[in-house]
Amino acid sequence: MATPVLTPAVESAVLRTSNSRISISSYYEVLDVFQARLHDIWPIADVEHLKFQLNNPDNDPVSHALAAALCAATLAQLRLWLTPTPCPGDFSATADDFAKECLRIRLEHYHQEPSLEALVTSVFLHMYYANRDQITPATISLREAITYADLMHLCHTPPSDSAQSKQWQLELRCYWVLFVTERLVSQLSVNFCELIKL
Repeated sequence: MATPVLTPAVESAVLRTSNSRISISSYYEVLDVFQARLHDIWPIADVEHLKFQLNNPDNDPVSHALAAALCAATLAQLRLWLTPTPCPGDFSATADDFAKECLRIRLEHYHQEPSLEALVTSVFLHMYYANRDQITPATISLREAITYADLMHLCHTPPSDSAQSKQWQLELRCYWVLFVTERLVSQLSVNFCELIKL
């Protein structure tokens, strides 16, 4: 299924849902950077789908929170706020702005049911906090993502039909990103504790 090419609507310079404080063009700009530079490392988000959701008048708050977390993690990972002109365009929103937006949306629209979008949002929040050297919120976000994976029984049984294979592949990629990230964090924690003893 082909995803339509999307351009931000001129009349919706700022997302209207959830009282967004960040323009849709800022989201698009960072999502494009993610697609070009980080998607191969974190292949757990569909940028075109997120753009479609952000452009939709009935914006889904879960997708909006995911887009904000992805943008925060992207800017933090690439350290784009450290240079005067980080890339061809000048970003009007910072990693902190996107992270605050994500947390505000999640607070206003608390998600009762675990979902893959909520899990991936937690992963990207972990990446944001880890890149900001905020160990406690990074750990809490990672544990939240692992809890979502456990509640969803992520990757316990493969789908029986090929119609769900794309969803299965996404779940599998999420599982592996979580696995590798958790292993890395646990090893760093052990090494840090050993250094303190010295």
